[in-house]
Amino acid sequence: GDRALDWVRAENARTEAELGDPTTSPLYERALKILENKEKIPHVAKYGEYWYNFWTDAEHKRGLWRRTTPESYRTDSPEWEDVIDVDALGAQEGESWVWKGHNVLEEFDPSTGAA
Repeated sequence: GDRALDWVRAENARTEAELGDPTTSPLYERALKILENKEKIPHVAKYGEYWYNFWTDAEHKRGLWRRTTPESYRTDSPEWEDVIDVDALGAQEGESWVWKGHNVLEEFDPSTGAA
């Protein structure tokens, strides 16, 4: 609640007073450039026929959950289909959504009881 947020704000202010603004650090700038680099190799996970990836960059600070085919992924410029655009969803709903991961359920066949 508000009490917890007040404590966090106070601790952040105390830390920043002691260490300085982290966004002015050369290390911060270097790390940000790495994280926002469009040339990074996307890590994928296979679910069904598609390979999925969570991607962040300068335009998608909160991220994209996207998918492509294995054939497309093996090309120099894979064609990605957006599954969830966290930034766009937040703007549309007026919320500050944060990606916390995903759970993928296997399809279930009720006639056999098999996944």
